[in-house]
Amino acid sequence: MHRSPEPKLDAYLALIKGQDRGRAFLQAMRRSERTAAKQARYRAAVRNVRYPVQAVWGADDPAMTLAVYAEKARAAAGLAQVHAVAGKHFPQEDQAPAIAEKIAELARG
Repeated sequence: MHRSPEPKLDAYLALIKGQDRGRAFLQAMRRSERTAAKQARYRAAVRNVRYPVQAVWGADDPAMTLAVYAEKARAAAGLAQVHAVAGKHFPQEDQAPAIAEKIAELARG
């Protein structure tokens, strides 16, 4: 299998181009399908809950854009704002320290 210049990408390549011909990747993607029932579950996890909630989003996400999807997340959670961090679709990998700081800010209240 081809090795990417970014070691973390090798995991994605293994899922997509592995011996199972991408079945594991497809199964993971199907689990994220958007249905009314899943949307209701997502909203229930972030709306009117007893724990703090915030939205942290990759500012340059080409698949789930800040303008559309982060706004949907903000509205679903009833938040005043979304915290945008530099990064794309996987900000937890691109900007782990920035996200950790947002979590620490929320914990400090």
